[in-house]
Amino acid sequence: MDYQWLFNRIRILLLDSPKGWEEIRYLNEPEPLLRKKLFYPLLILLGISHFIGVLFAEGERNFANSLWFTLAHLISIFFGYYIASWSIRRVGISFSSQLGKERAFQYIANSMLPFLLVTIFINFAPSSLYFLKLLYLYSFYLLWQGSKILLEVPEQKQLSFVLIALFILYAGIRISLFVSLELFPVNTIKPGL
Repeated sequence: MDYQWLFNRIRILLLDSPKGWEEIRYLNEPEPLLRKKLFYPLLILLGISHFIGVLFAEGERNFANSLWFTLAHLISIFFGYYIASWSIRRVGISFSSQLGKERAFQYIANSMLPFLLVTIFINFAPSSLYFLKLLYLYSFYLLWQGSKILLEVPEQKQLSFVLIALFILYAGIRISLFVSLELFPVNTIKPGL
C-alpha cells in the first residue's frame, strides 16, 4: 500500500477539492489501481476501527460477534460502492457524456472519502461525538465538485445529478448493510465458538 499517495489524495480532496478533481481527471487512474491504492486501504482501516470500536465500546459482545458484525459492515460498504458506481453509470449517462465505467468508479470512490474517514474516527470515539456525522455532508460538496470538474455535467443539470448521486450512494450502502445483516445475523454466534 502506498500510504504517501493515499495521504496526498485525502489531503488534496479535503483541503482543495477543485484542484484534487482536476488531478484525478488528468491522471485518469484505472479502476483496479484506484481500488488498490484508495478504496481497499480505507476499507481495511475502517474494518480495524469498527472491530476495535465494537469489541471495546459494547462489552456485551464477544470477539466472534464483533468480528461478524464488522464483516457485515465491510460487506455492505464494499457492495454499496459497487452498487453506487454501477447505478451512477446507468443514471448518469443522460447527464454527462464523460461518464464511463472508469469515471463512475473514480467519482464514487473519491466522493466516499468523508464518509469513510469520519466513520473510521467515530468507531474509536465515544457515543457523545456522534455529532461528527454531520461531516458526512462534505460528501455532497465533493459530489458537486466532481460532477462539475470530473464528469463535466452541465450546470443546469448539476443539482439534480448530485442529489441523485447522493441518494444512490446512501441507498447503495444502506441496502447492502440491510442485506448483509439479514443474511448474516449478528446474534447467531454463540459464545465460545
